[in-house]
Amino acid sequence: MRNQEELKEIGNDAAMKVMVALALAMANRQHEDPRGALRDVLMAAEQQVAESIRKLSDAAGPDRTEVIADAASSAILNVGQMADSLLTSMGAPPATET
Repeated sequence: MRNQEELKEIGNDAAMKVMVALALAMANRQHEDPRGALRDVLMAAEQQVAESIRKLSDAAGPDRTEVIADAASSAILNVGQMADSLLTSMGAPPATET
């Protein structure tokens, strides 16, 4: 069983992801292509995070860097899926192709 601090960390992580997803959805909902704009924002964020993690690779080592990169990618995907679902529930049409 997990200790109280681990459970609090899991709850905090979940809440932060939901709040970020809501902020992204709200920030993009008035765009002419809200879901396309969200996709573009998420792609830019993923590139920025990947670059930041690459800069840590010398200090963290390749094994740790891979774990960090996988966790970051998963978090961005989770937040993106939540934000996209929120936009869909707000009536946003599918993203247009770019």
